[in-house]
Amino acid sequence: MPRPSPATAHLALVLTLISVIAIAACDSAPPTIGVVEITARSTPTPVATSTPLPTPTPTATATPTPTATPTLTPTPTSTPTPTPTATPTATPTHTPTPRPTATPTPTATSTPTPTATPTPIPPIPVSESVWECFADRPNRQVEQGELAGCGGWDVNTIYKWEKDRLTVYVEPQGDALYKELAVEALEYLSPILRLDFIYGAPEGEADLRVYAGVPSSWYARIGQEAYCAEAMVAGCGAPDRVSWSGTILSASFSVWHKPGREQYAIRHTAIHEALHALTAVRHSSEYTSMMSNRSAVRLSRLLPWEEEMYRLWSNPRITPGMSVEVVRDMVESVDTADQAEQRVEAAIEGYLRFVESDNVRFQVDVRFLGGNCDVHNYAGTVMLSGVDSYGYKHVDMSRVNPDRTNIHFDIENLLVHVARSRDAVVSSAVGGIVLRGMLSEFGLADVSWHTGYSIDYEVVLDDQGYVQSFRMDWDYQVTGDFCARIRATGSGFIYR
Repeated sequence: MPRPSPATAHLALVLTLISVIAIAACDSAPPTIGVVEITARSTPTPVATSTPLPTPTPTATATPTPTATPTLTPTPTSTPTPTPTATPTATPTHTPTPRPTATPTPTATSTPTPTATPTPIPPIPVSESVWECFADRPNRQVEQGELAGCGGWDVNTIYKWEKDRLTVYVEPQGDALYKELAVEALEYLSPILRLDFIYGAPEGEADLRVYAGVPSSWYARIGQEAYCAEAMVAGCGAPDRVSWSGTILSASFSVWHKPGREQYAIRHTAIHEALHALTAVRHSSEYTSMMSNRSAVRLSRLLPWEEEMYRLWSNPRITPGMSVEVVRDMVESVDTADQAEQRVEAAIEGYLRFVESDNVRFQVDVRFLGGNCDVHNYAGTVMLSGVDSYGYKHVDMSRVNPDRTNIHFDIENLLVHVARSRDAVVSSAVGGIVLRGMLSEFGLADVSWHTGYSIDYEVVLDDQGYVQSFRMDWDYQVTGDFCARIRATGSGFIYR
């Protein structure tokens, strides 16, 4: 092979250098890393020839500068010691170490303190049926003689006292028994309404004025309306002053003295009128309510459902001027057991089924027991219809011996007195319940030929409260030759 000329060899060396530079320019890796890789990859192995190549001059050689490409033929003495900038550090430049400022130091406000989380206010528990009665309002002021809603209130605004201690004036000229029962009524209502009563205040300064056992002719003197003195009215009560914000500022009530009234009736009137005055409640459309003015029940204590309703009214979280809609968001419906009120409620439910029905018909059988009293026995069909002013149905006895009365089979009256006594024994029966018990001297019979009486009774009601049958065993205390033991039974009830 012919030996190449110096010019040809020099040209080949230049072309080789140009190729290496071109390859380095096309490498996409970072410059520092690229230089290292190219150096390892592109340094040519010298070719041994028989004729040594001429040593290039400094101006003709392609020895790179430190910032350019490496030399092609490094020697131990000519290879520069890598500077810190020419040799990569242990930490790759393509994965930078996060700076300390990249992770902010937590501040004191980044973690909420325990006081920053408000404690949730629990809802007020109330029975669903009680809430429905409380909220049942026509949302307008009812006229005198007109009924309000189930609970007895008319407008949707809550009227209450802002304070829980009321000063009381009790008229000293009232009958002693009436005054005693009126104060007893206030003390009974005190824990239910969350009101404490302080007696002995002057009439003109008292929060509550009580006129118990005074004649109805006093109505104008104590600032009450003329209808309060009507014959059938037993008393009156209402707030005297109420602020625009719904706060009751003062109130009064009366319980008229009526000769011969029984204590249960006086107690009933005192509680009824006190509730008018203290809670701004009107007359209820619910026959079982203490605030009904058309029911014959007239209990001397609130029924459990009604007591729960007034405890809701008196809850401290319910304030004067609130609307029923606001209160609705504060309550939660709960289930309540009925066992505590079963004795009373069963009797009242039976009474209500009579009141709610247009007509009721049943068979009655009355037998005089002992001696020669059988001649007085009788039987027949009794018809009940309408409702009189006392809350009882009208009795049609045209199909019964006209010489008799309905005293001994007056089932409505019996149920009312069973409810008032609160001591019936309740037991289960097929499809309903049975009420059993004994009453005495309760005003059901008023005749002159005895000095007292007792009655042993049993009433069977179905699961909806309708009376299916009854038994009344009468035992009179007599002073003569009278038939003192009477049994009255009723059956075959038809409700329309």
